Amino acid sequence: MATTETTHEHHQLPDAKKDALKRLNYIDGHLNGIRKMVE
Repeated sequence: MATTETTHEHHQLPDAKKDALKRLNYIDGHLNGIRKMVE
């Protein structure tokens, strides 16, 4: 997943935002896997 954020910003995020990002990264990983299977 391409982001413009640097890693040092992540420890300042509230838990809800961290959880949302974790879920999005999880979904993104699954979508990438599905894309590879389809191609």
